[in-house]
Amino acid sequence: MENGTSIEDLLEQRMAELGLREVDLVHRMGYRNVSKGLRRVRDVRRGNYTVAKKVIPQLALGLDLPRAEVKQALDHSIRRAIEEDLERERLAFKPHGIYLTERRIPTQIFVCALLGADRKKYVHFPDDLPEAEYLLYALERMPDEIMTFGKVLGVGINYAWDRAVSYDRDGNVLEERDHIWRAGRAVMGLR
Repeated sequence: MENGTSIEDLLEQRMAELGLREVDLVHRMGYRNVSKGLRRVRDVRRGNYTVAKKVIPQLALGLDLPRAEVKQALDHSIRRAIEEDLERERLAFKPHGIYLTERRIPTQIFVCALLGADRKKYVHFPDDLPEAEYLLYALERMPDEIMTFGKVLGVGINYAWDRAVSYDRDGNVLEERDHIWRAGRAVMGLR
């Protein structure tokens, strides 16, 4: 296998070399429940790397390859997926600010998710606002406190994908960065 082979390509190539159908691979992987095995193989083929990590030993057995080779292909796929996600994020980037608070992680995550407190950390600039006015715009709207995050200490402004500056409450520069400020998201769902 070459260094740049993805897990999906490795699976396809090796199955073709061995003349295997999916069901044959599932049997070679040791699954008694063929439906479950097929779901696992299809998950790997679709790029579900969480499942792929769990079935490396079975994939290695079914494909008659060393585990290290299967893991290397999976690692390559994961790196490629991360790079693609970052590129999509970079292309969709819009300048914005993030209020910097006492706590990076909310005191009560459930309350934060329920009330959308994490979204109050963001400053979305109007499309027609000149870059020179981003700081003033953010400072004028800066709250004293954001529920579950505590006092607002300043703002980090992401001017570009590779240029960000943080300011205190008075607008004094605290730090210049070559990467953006990020704030997490609190999400709630029902199962």
